[in-house]
Amino acid sequence: MQLRHMPFVLGLIASATLAEETVEHRPMPSYVTSQIVLPVSCQVFSERVFDGLQPSKERLDAFYASSGFVSATEGASSQLSPAYAEQEATALYGKEFFKNPANKDKIFVHFMGQAIRSSYYMARGAPLAYGVTFAIETNSTGLKGCRVEVQTVSSKVFAGKELNLHAMGMIPSAKDVPRSPVDEYRLLVYVAHLVGVKIKLVE
Repeated sequence: MQLRHMPFVLGLIASATLAEETVEHRPMPSYVTSQIVLPVSCQVFSERVFDGLQPSKERLDAFYASSGFVSATEGASSQLSPAYAEQEATALYGKEFFKNPANKDKIFVHFMGQAIRSSYYMARGAPLAYGVTFAIETNSTGLKGCRVEVQTVSSKVFAGKELNLHAMGMIPSAKDVPRSPVDEYRLLVYVAHLVGVKIKLVE
């Protein structure tokens, strides 16, 4: 490396040190859960989810507009982030997920690789950008009952900046984190809504 570049590189390294963020999380409300038994068959539930977790439907749904996921993109403070549901036969983003035979009957939910604003993780009192994918597992409890569980497949936050020499600058720093129970619950609230069941909203 030429010496004339050294001050620039040292400056970037110093900036990287200053850009670290402490990841925190909000207290978890007592009502938060990742599963619920809904009064419909699992077939009906799955049909409603595949039909409802689509951008065109979510943008027209007043419930999603008020309680759905929000984009974490800078300057998009109130822009909805559509959730997509995929199944094994037609998966695009979920191809790797469905390579595991244990996942073949689950529903894969993603945001096309975009970060959402977390309802759980924060830094300096502000919500963090959260990169997450979910799975929904269903199990029948009878002719008119379906146990639904939301599971986290991948979970990372973008907290602060990190040095990237290829970009010759600072880029968002991704950190793997444990599942966010509150964001799992937000998805559970919406899929319950799709079959006409109302449960407590995240406050």
